[in-house]
Amino acid sequence: MIKFRIAEAPEELFGSPVWEKLEKHQKQYLQFLMKPEKNKGNETTLIEILSMDGEDLFFPWYQFRTEVGSFGGVMFPEDFDPETMPEEVSEAMFEHIDELEQKWQETIEFSSHNAREEAFWQEVGLTEENCLCWMRAGGPEEKAANEENGLCDEKAIRNKVIDQNDGVQNDVAQKDMVTLRKVDLTDPQFIRAVSASFEEGKGLYLEQIRSLKKGEVPPEACLIMRGEKIIGEALLCYSSGEYMLSYFGILPEVRGKGYGTMALMRILQEYFPLILSVDEDSDAYRLYERCGFEPYRYDITFVVGR
Repeated sequence: MIKFRIAEAPEELFGSPVWEKLEKHQKQYLQFLMKPEKNKGNETTLIEILSMDGEDLFFPWYQFRTEVGSFGGVMFPEDFDPETMPEEVSEAMFEHIDELEQKWQETIEFSSHNAREEAFWQEVGLTEENCLCWMRAGGPEEKAANEENGLCDEKAIRNKVIDQNDGVQNDVAQKDMVTLRKVDLTDPQFIRAVSASFEEGKGLYLEQIRSLKKGEVPPEACLIMRGEKIIGEALLCYSSGEYMLSYFGILPEVRGKGYGTMALMRILQEYFPLILSVDEDSDAYRLYERCGFEPYRYDITFVVGR
């Protein structure tokens, strides 16, 4: 018999045999999800314990109506093999997710961060919706090598842009260099730049910065400048020894002139190592690849197919 029970308090998770088999980072994330502030306003966090014939197998979790939608995941111990999961368990998970979506009137997205999680959602019968590629630009050794080879030098950056544009002396190479101007997260000029660069624009950004401000290190907002003219924007967050490029955009009217490459090189001078996520089939992926970013992880998003 398959049973889903809600973990109302951390002690219910701690008392399950599954808890002791989880890795440290899994335990930390579940404890983070159970903080009181994760349930406020319309936002609701739900952590469950799934058992079969009285034996706990894993912990499904969900976050409904957050600032960026509804999503979920699963925490299972290392000795749990998704590919040999009993069919009744996978069927029960699928039906349960479908019921939750109907109850909350929300589409729940499930991301896989490794091969085992990918196999789990495939066994449950969810449909792959999209794939994000995580890329990284180096570490201390690469930074030292760049400095030794002069790649942090303004002239070298200018030459790199010329080389990547087949030697064409475009206005980026000939005129003002691109610079970064740090501003407040709520700076009106920064918000207008985000609105112009992204379809989601101002609304999504304003929702996200409310949660970003609560991080251990406040994120940094930068306007990308050419002389005194704003040509784009970047938002960077710091955690665990590396920066993440959360937003990066060049205004539509100045795209295709090498500014993206120049801006990224500028960002890498100050924010290093740097990670980001991007659709592997996009033009942005090819830009990051040219600037020295390399893939290191793929996150696949799964949904209930209808």
